[in-house]
Amino acid sequence: MDPFTFPIIRSILDTDLYKLTMQQAVFHQYPKTRVKYLFTCRNQDQKLGYLADIVRAQIDMMANLKLEPEEKAYLETIRFLKGDYIEALANFRFDPTTVLVFEDGEGYLHIEMSGSWFDTILWEVPILAIVSEANFRSQCTEDEIERNYEIGRKKLVEKANLVNKYHFSLVDMGTRRRASFVWQNEVIGYMAKHCARNDFRGTSNVYLAMKYGLKAFGTQAHEWHMAHLSLVDDIRQAEGRALHVWQQEYDDNLGYALPDTFSTAVFFQDFDRTLTRSYDGVRHDSGDPRTFADKIIEHYQKMGIDPLTKYIVFSDNLKITEEIIVPLYLEYVSKIRVSFGVGTNLTNDLDFKALNIVIKMSECQGKPVIKLSDAPGKVMGDPNTIAAIKVAYHLD
Repeated sequence: MDPFTFPIIRSILDTDLYKLTMQQAVFHQYPKTRVKYLFTCRNQDQKLGYLADIVRAQIDMMANLKLEPEEKAYLETIRFLKGDYIEALANFRFDPTTVLVFEDGEGYLHIEMSGSWFDTILWEVPILAIVSEANFRSQCTEDEIERNYEIGRKKLVEKANLVNKYHFSLVDMGTRRRASFVWQNEVIGYMAKHCARNDFRGTSNVYLAMKYGLKAFGTQAHEWHMAHLSLVDDIRQAEGRALHVWQQEYDDNLGYALPDTFSTAVFFQDFDRTLTRSYDGVRHDSGDPRTFADKIIEHYQKMGIDPLTKYIVFSDNLKITEEIIVPLYLEYVSKIRVSFGVGTNLTNDLDFKALNIVIKMSECQGKPVIKLSDAPGKVMGDPNTIAAIKVAYHLD
């Protein structure tokens, strides 16, 4: 039987919460804005063009998805999702004609989405999950898949034991690069059963949070900040505007600020006292984690804020091991509230090379947008725009 006869994505909520929170903000703040997204595989040796037909077919199947009554009822329990947005989501349907998929002349997979921001924003996470699962299942026989799961189960026990030993705060953020939905479902179910709720705090996957009675986590992603390059008259206003408009939308439910879109050097120029007090904390996603942690602790102290009242969420390519997470936790737990968002190492830590794939906004309102990051390998976008940002913010 063809393993791709049936849809990989079977719920509109099989996505990360930050896509819904951003879509709500777009619905209220930028309903007519138009954007474009591009897929990138950072594994240059992985020519994924052979998956084009499978991905195309799976995307077409998503046209049938809609918010089910029990899913709508669940969203109504999330205090910061507003009634008019939930109604709009209930009427939302994926439009496959907004997505272009093909194998290019060199064997690479090309995916791009374009259209209104509201209509296209939800494509990112499910398409990445489709590509990741299609690659895994195409490369393995059924027996090999089960063998991989058995290896994953042994590693999962070790991860849960480590959480239970040190009691650090952990959130699953692995939907985009999971081996499969079946495996992520098993991972979340196991962690929810075998770890205390104060330790395994929840998941970014809205459907699985609903299924297991966990807290769904997520606020904003890089695209929110990137888009504002095209939504302001002066690009120096982009970071500050993104943060303030988010505050306007979510009031006292701001969650965690993402500081590395245009580099943390830019972020700290705009993260003023009002914003610093309003946000629950920050999420670290690139660059040296200790360097950033020291900077944010110093920033809180300068603002007259006790860092132990704020969170830092480490989320950059983490591994749940004694060598990586534990030292970071022990070093900072007495200085600031610490949590860890782990993706691939939770949902695709098998005997199989996981893909490093992303989908990022490339244009907003017909203008190029970029991501600088604090890691050279994560810099993306139009070179001229990157150069303009560096000049505007006096970056090296």
